[in-house]
This record gives sequence, structure tokens and C-alpha cells, in this order.
Amino acid sequence: MLSNNLLTHKKVVWANRYNLLKGTCSLIYCDLIVFTLPYLIKLAIDSLQGNALPQWIPAYWRNLPPLGFLFSLCFLYLGASAAMAYGRYWWRVFFIWSTFPLFHKIRMDFFKHLMSLDREFFKSHKVGDLLSALTNDTENVRNTLAIGGLMAVDASIYFILFPILLWQLDSQLTLMVVIPLFLSSFIAIFLSEKLSARYERVQNITGDLSARAFEMCSGVRVIKAFRKEKDAHATFGNESRKLRNESLEVARYQSLFVPGMDFILGMALCFALFYGGFQVIQNKMPLSNFVAFQLYLVHMDWPMMAFGWFIQLYRQSQASQKRVQVLQLISNPLEPKSIDQFKSTSDVNSIFEIQNISYKYPEQLQNLFHQLDLSFSENKWIGLTGPVGSGKTTLLELLSRQRDPTAGDIFFKGENLKSKSPQDWAEKILYIPQETFLFSRSIRKNITLGMKKPPQDDSLWELLSDLSFDAEILKERGGLEVRLGERGANLSGGQRQRVSIGRAIIRQREVYLFDDLFSHVDAETESKLIRALKKRISPDAFVVMVSQRIETLLQCEQLIVLNETGAEFYPSSQEAIEQSLFMKRLLELQNLGRKSA
Repeated sequence: MLSNNLLTHKKVVWANRYNLLKGTCSLIYCDLIVFTLPYLIKLAIDSLQGNALPQWIPAYWRNLPPLGFLFSLCFLYLGASAAMAYGRYWWRVFFIWSTFPLFHKIRMDFFKHLMSLDREFFKSHKVGDLLSALTNDTENVRNTLAIGGLMAVDASIYFILFPILLWQLDSQLTLMVVIPLFLSSFIAIFLSEKLSARYERVQNITGDLSARAFEMCSGVRVIKAFRKEKDAHATFGNESRKLRNESLEVARYQSLFVPGMDFILGMALCFALFYGGFQVIQNKMPLSNFVAFQLYLVHMDWPMMAFGWFIQLYRQSQASQKRVQVLQLISNPLEPKSIDQFKSTSDVNSIFEIQNISYKYPEQLQNLFHQLDLSFSENKWIGLTGPVGSGKTTLLELLSRQRDPTAGDIFFKGENLKSKSPQDWAEKILYIPQETFLFSRSIRKNITLGMKKPPQDDSLWELLSDLSFDAEILKERGGLEVRLGERGANLSGGQRQRVSIGRAIIRQREVYLFDDLFSHVDAETESKLIRALKKRISPDAFVVMVSQRIETLLQCEQLIVLNETGAEFYPSSQEAIEQSLFMKRLLELQNLGRKSA
């Protein structure tokens, strides 16, 4: 099977080589039977005309009366047809069915690779392109291996053996008919070059259209609120028309293949009918050879069309393969790294130590952090605040290794964060982002997401009660099994945040990093939620809470204020209010808001 290597036709063929070999043997077996059927008809005609039969036929069979010989040929024809049906079943198994488990693994490996990439990747790539690569593009490569491989092998067998059989019947007529058929292959190659460029554009537009549709469906409430339905319809219509026009161009080139091949084959058949019939009239060619020649020539219809179809599939899959490879070539910057040269200088009581870190977003000119130094003690609740854009969320992402600093190092209990992947740290460090995301599943499955042994219903109801959910109303709507809409659309913003909090505190971790948990709840609910956090989270855990609310920050034992010059550390929230200019200004604004309310 394929590993983490790039998806290429060569590697796919090699991964499925044994099935392809078995399928090729089954196909040769079927084609050999196909080649014998016109010859049986030739023997029947020779027998009816009283012509001499080949000497290799046993004497007792040759001496049968015409009707008896004809009956035996019919019986043999039926037997050959049954044997051919058996062979066709198996080449379908080896060529087509065998590709489904192979490409299941390819898709799973590709999806695993995408999931390992950092947040910046998903910010810079459209969802539609990723969906197209995972589905349409990999399916095109599979079709090339399955259907295209079948066509290529089958057409090759026909092109090799059929001219030999035709040559045995009439060499002169074979030269006049077969050579033009081979020359027509160059027409197919020319059309395939045009098709390849068109199809790549179709794939790109399909990805753009999928991304546009996903964006509009996700933001439909905003579109309706600002009465932009017509603009959204016009934008989507323009993208859809681009796809329609390019798809029509692809269809135009595709439609030239089969009719073109049929026309060339029809011309060959007409010529063979006229010239061969003239040879029969002149007694230069037996009638049985003439009929068999026509039957063999009709069979050339399939390899000619198969050759054209194979080129189409191959060109399409080349464009798809290129799109998938672009995504596969994106390396994961957050893999575990060899960091023997880095050593922590923190004391044994420090849980996090930040040593001279700097961070800069790719699109920014200046560092968000510059040589930031911080040290956190264990078993503390840390409040984190600061102006908008000061880097609060980024700092949490660095502490959970959703990102790596551009310079400097972060240590967790003396161990460099770079020594393990984010998935490994997730067993110890839980990061709850500001953007709440709920899946279109039940409340139970959203809260117990990924848990191997989810708690009993009583524990879940107790948790929901701590999160200020009304149990009676929730039970009337379906209880724990009530299905949420897409992204939790049938819940309010505060309810979505509370489900997200429940999903976090139901798990036991050493570190909890909460990013602005209470932005959608009122002060009373916030107070209840903080009590729930204090109740549910272990006293030995380390907690960081990002907030702009004084009430939330006062619940923390220590406080950090981020600003343009770096970070201000305060051993207590009260000292922060007394000494920090930002905290004083924040307190004034919130008091002013309460008075005006």
C-alpha cells in the first residue's frame, strides 16, 4: 500500500500490481475466447458450403453431417460464452473492485496528512479545494487505475492480436484497413492535449465554487440580515457560469472522441465490405474469410474507443494528481523535532517557562512578540488580558503548540514543547478556542466527543445543570439526544459556549487554556460558570483564562497584561488593578457602562 509518499500513477500501479497482474491474466483469457468466436462462425459457413475443413479438426467431427456439425459448433459457442462471462467477472474484481480498499487507504492517509497541518494552512486554503482533492481528484486517479487500466490492457491485446488474425484471413485487405486505424490514434492524442488543460481549469473552478457555496451557506444569516440575497445569487451565478462554460468545452472535446473513432471505423468497414465483397465475387477470397474478417473488424470498435477513453481518463487524472500533490508537498512544521541542544533552566516548581520567544505572522512585518520571557508556577489560575491584537490568543496557541515561536523556546515541566507533536501534548494541555464549533450531532456526542468511555447520563445532566442549562426545557426538546443544527445553529451563542465549556471540563487535564469563555453570557451566568469551573477542574491543574471582563480576571490568582512593549506580570489581580494602566482604564470603562445602563 501507499505510505506518506506523493500520489502518482506509477506508485498506485505498483501498490496494486498483483491485482493488476491477475486482472490482466483474466482479460487475456477472455480476449482469447472472443478471438475464437468469429472463427467458429467461419467454420460453420465452410461446413454449410461444403468447403474443406482444417486438418487439425478431428476426423469424426469433420465427418459429421452439416446439421450435426453446426449443432456441435453452437454448443461450443455457448460454452465459450459461459467461460467468457466467468472471466469477465474476475477481471472486474481485479481491475475495479480491488481499487476501492486501496483508495480508501490513500484517502485516509491524505486526510491524516491534512489534519496534521497547522492552523495557517487552513487559513490560506479554501475548504472547497480540500473537499475536491479528497473526493473528485482521488476518484479520478482511481478511475484511471481501474477503468483506464482495463481499457489500456484490453486495447493493447486487441491491437497486437487482431491484426495478426486479420492477416491470416487476407494480408492485402489487412494492410488497407488496419494502417488508417492506427493513424487515427494520433487524432486522439491531439484532442487529449486540449482536454487536459481544459479539465484542470474545470477542477480549479469546481474547488472555487464549492468554497463559495460553503461560505454562503455558513453565512446565510448575515446575508439575509443585510438583504444581500440578490448579490449572493449573482456571485454564485457567475461562478457557476464559469464552471458551465468550461465544462461545455470539456464535453465538446470529449464528444469528439467516440464519434470520430466510430466514423473512422465505419469508413474502414465500408472499404472492407466493398473491396472484400469484390474479392469474393472474383473468387479470390472465400466467403467464410470475408464474414470472419468483417466480424473481427467490428471488434476493433472497442479498442479504438477504449484507447480514446483511456487518454481522456489519464489526462484528467494528471490534473487531479497535480492538485493532490500540491497539498501533499506541504510539510507539517509541528512534527516532533530533535531538540537535544535545548535545555530548560526552569526550577522544578515551574509548569511553563517561556524563554526569549518571538513570533511573527507571515503577512506581518513586525513581531507580535519579541524576546518574551515568562515563567508560570504550578496549580495557579492565570488571568490573561490586554488590548485587541496584543497576542492573547496567539500566546495560548503557542502554549498548546498549535504554533511554534519563530525564535526562542517554551518548556512544559522542563520539556521543550517542540519535542512532541500537538496531538501528544493534547493529552496534557487542553486548548479551548474562542471560536466555538459544534458538530451536527446530539448534545451528548458533542460533549463526549472522542471519549472512549463517556460518563453516564446522570453525570451529564449534573454537568449541564452546572452549566446553567434548564433540564426541563432541554428534556422537552429531546434531552441529551437532541440533534444540533450545523455548527449548533439551533442554540444561542451563550448555549454554544456552555456546551464547549462542558466538553472541556469533562476531561481531566494538567493544563486548561480558555480563550474568552464568557463573551456570549451575562454576568449572572458567568458567575455560575466560574463556580462550575472551580468545582470541576482539579485543584492541581494549571488554568489560563483570557478575558476582558474585570469579574473574570478577579477570579484568577495571578494576572498578565500583554501590550506593545511585552508582558506585565502581577502576582495578584488586585495589584494589577492598582498598578496596570490598562486594567485601570478597563475598570473605568466597565463602571461607566454599568452607570449608563
